[in-house]
Amino acid sequence: MTAVSLEAAVRSTVLIMLVWAAIAALRLRNPHRQKALWTSVVFASLCMPLLMQIHLAPAVAAPVLRWTIGPGGAALTDASGVRLAGVLVYLIPTLLLVCRYAFGFHRARRIRREAQSLCMPWANGLDVRVSGRVASPATFGTTILLPLECSTWSRRKLEAVMAHERAHVLHRDCYVLWLARLHACVFWFNPLAWWLTRKLAALAEQTSDEAAVETVGDPAAYAEILLGLRLRPASELAAAMASSDLPARIERILSGVTRSPALRLPQLLAMVAAVLPAVALAAAPLRPIAVAGASETASLQPRVVSWGPLASYYPREAMHKGIEGMVELAVTLDSAGRATDTQILTEYPLDMGFGAAASALAHVMKYSNPTEQPVTFTIHVKFALTEASPARTDSSQATVGG
Repeated sequence: MTAVSLEAAVRSTVLIMLVWAAIAALRLRNPHRQKALWTSVVFASLCMPLLMQIHLAPAVAAPVLRWTIGPGGAALTDASGVRLAGVLVYLIPTLLLVCRYAFGFHRARRIRREAQSLCMPWANGLDVRVSGRVASPATFGTTILLPLECSTWSRRKLEAVMAHERAHVLHRDCYVLWLARLHACVFWFNPLAWWLTRKLAALAEQTSDEAAVETVGDPAAYAEILLGLRLRPASELAAAMASSDLPARIERILSGVTRSPALRLPQLLAMVAAVLPAVALAAAPLRPIAVAGASETASLQPRVVSWGPLASYYPREAMHKGIEGMVELAVTLDSAGRATDTQILTEYPLDMGFGAAASALAHVMKYSNPTEQPVTFTIHVKFALTEASPARTDSSQATVGG
């Protein structure tokens, strides 16, 4: 998993928790307001990697350097192999989910394209189509899809269904659903991303149910209409009237639901603006920012310029006993690139001199520090008895990896 995606998910989680706490503290019950807030959160979460770059790109990354030292020489590598494995762990599920998303979108578009348009007075100028591949009413984009059996529905049922689906179209619920699904594909490893998708879908159904109850005028009759629908949506990317949370919706309808006032444009903008402080807090930098711009970040990496006879740093006693070791070392450079301090983070095995050898090695290396400010990075030193390829002395091989 890439560091950027993981950090963006953590920051998005902070954003979600901040908005959730605000909704709970203010006892916000209006589903239209909640939907506007959570839609803003989804959009901000998708933009979080970009927001992080705006704040954090100028900062100098803490690099990692890996050495393998043996009797025959030494080899210098970076963490690119580890990073590649992490990238694949993240990208493979992401690509699979995005492909599934694209396939579902294509399937729903095909159903809409092949459906037969209806030009009936009760359609009220909406794009209403009938398809044999739809088991229950659904909305895809601004198109209302009805099953073939709609011709046998009573007038009350038809009015209820049209009121429900018309609300989806007016509130652009399907577009919000698409955005939430895409967010879940990108941050698939974050459970709150999936929770947010279900929350927005539930709020969309709640506002549409309120519109339908107001049209029918009888909550019990509308609940009966919902019970008669088939729980088989046309697509996950369509707002289906018969959703999986149907029992909870019916219970709410029978409890005496009243329609919540929809948001006007100024109110909608106010909801979006209310999220901005939480977005700024979640995206705030966690480390000092350097003066350099984002385009210069790559050139600000510290570099190893030269090193001595690395094989001579293998502890003699450990070599004679055939013992190999691993050391993780934090090295601090001053603004001129001199090693001013080293700290042994981990050493295995202990009491064989591997930590002292790695520390001594770090002090004799010569570095270049383009940051012109103190910087600390990590060196992983592996002491191996296998023959290691001699390290090259060109600057490209000695670059410290981020």
